[in-house]
Amino acid sequence: MLFMHVFLSWLLPTGKVVTTQDLHNVKRNCHGRDEAEQLLQEIEKCRQQHRAKIIPITDENEELQILFIQTPHMQQAYKSFPEVVLLDATYRTNKLKMPLFVFVVQDGCGESQVIAYAFVAPEQCHHVTEMLNLFVKENPCSENTGVIVVDKDFTEISAIRSAFPSAPSIQLCQFHVMKAFRTAASHLARSAEKRDKMVTTFNEMLHAPNSSKFEDAQSEFTRFASKDSIEYLEKNWLSIKNMWVRHICDQEFTCGANTTNRVEAHNGFIKTALSSSTKLHDAVRKLLDLSSSIERKSAHSATLLKTCIFYNHSSNNKIEEACAKVLTPFACGVIRKQFSKLAENDIEVKKTKEKLYHVTFSNGERWHDISIESHSCSCTFSSKMGLPCRHLLAVYVKYDIEPDLDKAVRSRWFKRYQAAFLPNQQAAAENSTPTDQLRILSMPGLNFEKMNRNQRYNFAMRTLKSLADTLADCQPGIFAQRLGFLEDLNSTWLKGGEENKRDCSINLATSSNSECDTQAAENPHSQAVEVENMQKKPEEAENSGQAIELENMQEKAEEPDNPGQPVVVKNVQEKAEETGKSCPIKLPVVKSRGRPAKRIRQRTMKRKKQGEGPVPFKDLSPRSQEKCKEICLLQAFWKCAIITCLEWNRKRF
Repeated sequence: MLFMHVFLSWLLPTGKVVTTQDLHNVKRNCHGRDEAEQLLQEIEKCRQQHRAKIIPITDENEELQILFIQTPHMQQAYKSFPEVVLLDATYRTNKLKMPLFVFVVQDGCGESQVIAYAFVAPEQCHHVTEMLNLFVKENPCSENTGVIVVDKDFTEISAIRSAFPSAPSIQLCQFHVMKAFRTAASHLARSAEKRDKMVTTFNEMLHAPNSSKFEDAQSEFTRFASKDSIEYLEKNWLSIKNMWVRHICDQEFTCGANTTNRVEAHNGFIKTALSSSTKLHDAVRKLLDLSSSIERKSAHSATLLKTCIFYNHSSNNKIEEACAKVLTPFACGVIRKQFSKLAENDIEVKKTKEKLYHVTFSNGERWHDISIESHSCSCTFSSKMGLPCRHLLAVYVKYDIEPDLDKAVRSRWFKRYQAAFLPNQQAAAENSTPTDQLRILSMPGLNFEKMNRNQRYNFAMRTLKSLADTLADCQPGIFAQRLGFLEDLNSTWLKGGEENKRDCSINLATSSNSECDTQAAENPHSQAVEVENMQKKPEEAENSGQAIELENMQEKAEEPDNPGQPVVVKNVQEKAEETGKSCPIKLPVVKSRGRPAKRIRQRTMKRKKQGEGPVPFKDLSPRSQEKCKEICLLQAFWKCAIITCLEWNRKRF
């Protein structure tokens, strides 16, 4: 009652009508917690419950920039299958509009395993690089990563090249490659026929089995394409052939992953639980619940491998039976498809030397070299899958050679390797004990020396956009003065020379004086003290705090960062004692933009009829006349039927 009395005494003098929503808002403000505090409490709860490794990274203003999430199951999955990593970002998963990066690998059963999540506030190269540096630091097995598949995002590509110590091969998603070229072809082609021909020829270049076929498709593209199209192809695609041409990419072990479909499929599951209105602490909890379901699915698959025997009743050869005993069902299915291709085409095998063979098929394939000593083939299937190809199987069948699966098959495809994945994960979960307190990392400053022009442009636009928002809210007189100051500043910078620093400080002091004069003219009482403090001569501006601040900012921007310096690590209690606040981090501030979410209804009343009363039959449309005739016939039929039934009942009784 005392609370209600105080609340009403504060609210009633304002003249506002008190509603139940007002009571809910006051109760939430009095008893509720800040979202940053809720995030820290949820992180601590997840660390204890899931034994997860959740690391927040803040900037110099203690604002959250990166939130890295990894459970012991994820870490063990990456340790067991580190060769190929799929990386992609999904959006609209939280109300702070932080993109969610998802790391995925493929296990021995062909299932997708998530190995890490990361929320990143701005999707800039500096932040993505810091996120990948943390991923590499927390996972020493990253030195065994040979291939990373991404979409055509050069921010991710640049960050991967600088973060991973193993210098992995970066490959582009085949779907995104075709999508990007199809979009460009729509702008470059002058007709739909020319566009379709460009896309078809580019697709032939993408799937060319060898370099000669690729050159033939490129020559065909050059023959009919326009000059702008040829320049676009040479500038954007021919310089990075090793990232998208299949006969080059398949020379690396990729598990057959040439797209990011596995990540996209997992993003679909994420979107069922998260939305653009989900709070960040709820998003963390739901992601870990989703990770627990994936962990249970992996445990079920490992149990089936240990307790069940998989049969294939259609197999009639000893090789498939031997593979079914020791390899996973997924690997056996891939080998079975190679046997079916072997039966569809005529084969020619030549023995060149001892344990060396040449194999080709009737479909026009080139000769492939087979080595029985190492049980390997020169084709791209053998290199990208790590399994026996149809050429090697043809030699086994023709010469009745018993395959050495330990040499012909990678260890990840064996049942024993996949079955050992779950016990190792359980042991890692038991040994991983969370630290006493949550530790928060602090990001180092930006390194402008490593940025190219496009990256510096994008980074500068972030500040200039906020500056434009502030400038647009000013009064017309102040707006004109500040805009003129920015134009003078730009012209001063374009001149160059050593006097830029001094000119900037003089212009800043002059602009401050003029702005203060304008504000004092509009409101002399509230601005008198501020104008008196800011009015200085231009000659004294060099020794003022503004000039010193400009010098410090320029020296800080020119000073390169030391990439070898470790990030500053502090726990929650230390940061709280330094700042004097209960919550040591701040969440990013999101400014709402764009159109309203819901469309306003344009018509709320029914349209008024032009005429009132019945309409003559001859004035109706032909369709309405036919409908009226049908209704009249039905009414007459049912009327006759009712009269007949009544007459029959009367005669009967």
